[in-house]
Amino acid sequence: MVQSASKALTTPLSKPLTQYHQVLSELSPEQHVAATSNALSSLVLAGAGTGKTRVLIARLAYLYDVGYFEDATVLMLAFARKAAIEMQERIEHLLPKLSARVEVSTFHSLGLHIVSQVNGSTPKLTELSDSEALSRFIRQCFFKLCAQHEYYLSAYFKWLSFSSINNKSFASLRSLNDEYVQNRAELICANLLYQLDIDYFYKPHYVHSHQWAKYESYRPSFYLIAEKIYLEVYPLSKNDLDQPQLEERQKRLAIHSQYQTTLLELFVESSLEVFYEQTYMELCQLALKSYRAPRTALRLGRSAYHHEELIEHLCRYLPLFKHELQWPDLELLLGADGRLFNALLEPIWSAYQIHLKSKGTIDFEQMIVMATEYVRAGIFKVPWDEVMIDEFQDISANRADLIQAIREQRPDIRLFCVGDDWQAIYRFAGSDLRFVTHFEQYFGQTQRYALSHTYRFGEALSRESSRFVLQNPLQSRKSLFGHKGHKNPLILCPLEQISQKQWLVSVLEVILKDCGAKQNSVLILSRFRHFLPSVTEMRSLNERFPSLDILQGTVHGVKGNEADYVVLIEVNQGEFGFPSEKSNDPLVERYLPESEGYPYAEERRLFYVALTRTRQQVYLVYSEEKASTFINELKAAYEHLYLKDLIKRDKESNKAKRKSWSKLSFF
Repeated sequence: MVQSASKALTTPLSKPLTQYHQVLSELSPEQHVAATSNALSSLVLAGAGTGKTRVLIARLAYLYDVGYFEDATVLMLAFARKAAIEMQERIEHLLPKLSARVEVSTFHSLGLHIVSQVNGSTPKLTELSDSEALSRFIRQCFFKLCAQHEYYLSAYFKWLSFSSINNKSFASLRSLNDEYVQNRAELICANLLYQLDIDYFYKPHYVHSHQWAKYESYRPSFYLIAEKIYLEVYPLSKNDLDQPQLEERQKRLAIHSQYQTTLLELFVESSLEVFYEQTYMELCQLALKSYRAPRTALRLGRSAYHHEELIEHLCRYLPLFKHELQWPDLELLLGADGRLFNALLEPIWSAYQIHLKSKGTIDFEQMIVMATEYVRAGIFKVPWDEVMIDEFQDISANRADLIQAIREQRPDIRLFCVGDDWQAIYRFAGSDLRFVTHFEQYFGQTQRYALSHTYRFGEALSRESSRFVLQNPLQSRKSLFGHKGHKNPLILCPLEQISQKQWLVSVLEVILKDCGAKQNSVLILSRFRHFLPSVTEMRSLNERFPSLDILQGTVHGVKGNEADYVVLIEVNQGEFGFPSEKSNDPLVERYLPESEGYPYAEERRLFYVALTRTRQQVYLVYSEEKASTFINELKAAYEHLYLKDLIKRDKESNKAKRKSWSKLSFF
């Protein structure tokens, strides 16, 4: 019979375990306290470089040391397959006797194991779990639905015409016929004319002689060629016209009356959706009066711009709902936009479900949800006595729900979670910071521990990076201390101060002088991948600097990695800046974990992650004209040097050396 966890932790083994004692003896005092926790739920907040992996391994050594593994097992969970493999290898190397008693798994593998145990067979994971494969599937579904179903094509046209989610700036209202129109009402008219295959001119010069304004002629909104009808479109109701607009309208009416030309006026009396439907009915009546040869080709716009933009939205939205067992009514969330997305997304969601069923496959999220239901219903019996979770700050609601179901079935099971809310940077993928900040609310009474001594970088960077991330008052208030380290870790590199065109070469030359003849690693980081050097450029840099191991990556992609030096590029303002000023998509926002009230909260943590990848220095490259708010903050309140200062210091040092050498007799 499995003994209780509390009893197991108080029964030491009589035989000496030298190797296991050695793992424990190498811990710092704070690491040792955390690794030997007796609490039912333990949360270890481990700052960057503080040795969280060492604590996890030492926890296993401690459990073995007190006899826990005589009749108990441990489940260790990681989020990435690579991390799980590395953890398994460390256990086999450092604690070989435990490899059979510790099950190292990802959440996906855990879900697969539970479902397989209950169903009696291993479910096949869908090939559409790959994002590129899913995007291709969505694209194929979109074109097929447009070609085969009139209602779907109509929803596509409506989305382009009046969806607020597709709301573009005044300068970029581009019709299906590729004109740039002046307002949403004109966009609706132009798109409907294209949709109904009515030939027209946009903003033509009025054909008859007339007086309008100096050097200007009257230009109506549209002229329907076959019907010989002018359209005048007003982006507001007739009663809302101000005096100048009323006078201009009277001038138009007078001109049409003078030359007996037909004018159809269109006003937006209520919503754009109502305007669309009313205008559609009026234009349909006009279209019926003129014969048109039927077209067989699918018409989605003169250019691919429009449908590619919608497909991009669909690829962003479907992953939010694909694991749902029933389609959620988006109209309840988004009103008119929700009705459009019900029409555009639900058929693709249905096609996705049919694809899974026909192939006999399951997707990752459905598997986690199904595994949770099996655990909660007691169909799957939890065999473990302790669950250890690495990178706990990355946990999502579905994964946390699975852990809660395990705890509900086995109230005595121990939870030992290690993470760092300062490095929570995956909200866009569903990670919810509240499971760290409000851990007790979800998992009961908890003993919290903090690892405050970093072994990666020095005291100066530890102090400045901590100050930076703690500007957000919602972050946990912990301290982070470093060793002596580099006294000048933050180097600002405005491009205007670098004379050479090859600015990256200039930065690397400064790094080379700082590190001397030793072999050192350099990590080039960017907020966005498209700013990173090409493969050819990277090969050239590594050949030019053989004593530097130069790697590159996005800040999201290198979390968990480190290097002697970091070069963070494109730290500028804007949509692709750092912080990124991209506006949040309203539909995506509604399905992501609740955001914090602090401006750029996650971007600030991401910047902290970038700063703390280095062991020595981080070089921040930006344009002085468009420096980001983070750069301006560093300049105003944090210890830093400029690249030009380092270059100047190096030149002065060389001058002093040459002067002292000149005094020697052999010069």
